[in-house]
Amino acid sequence: MNELDERGGQPPPYARAQVDLDSLWARALPLLDRSDHSFGAWFYGSEAENLPRWSGYSLGYELVRRHLARVGGGAAGHVHT
Repeated sequence: MNELDERGGQPPPYARAQVDLDSLWARALPLLDRSDHSFGAWFYGSEAENLPRWSGYSLGYELVRRHLARVGGGAAGHVHT
């Protein structure tokens, strides 16, 4: 059973921010090796930074979803990977 099976086929609310994930990834990519980004803005939202609530969670969820689609299996099966 995977997480979506447990949720009736729906991602959790924090994974459904109303964002363009490709544009969000383009913004996030240069920040991956840095620690001076605004965690609060990315994960809790910021009008000043034009980041809707849960943007970071949605982006992370999508990255993991795409990886699991490519390699197969569910998150629980890859927890030690």
